[in-house]
Amino acid sequence: MRRQKLNLNRREKELILGNVVAWGTIVTALTLAISLAPTLAAEEGPSGASASEAI
Repeated sequence: MRRQKLNLNRREKELILGNVVAWGTIVTALTLAISLAPTLAAEEGPSGASASEAI
């Protein structure tokens, strides 16, 4: 079984690249939010203020 090459024009390639960039941005933002959440929670003081505001 032969594989057919996708003959994409320039617009289709740009749309695919745009979708990849958009999804990459979303995944990166979610990953950063999840990974930084414990750090931000640990910096909060007993009243809920951040460490820089409590001083």
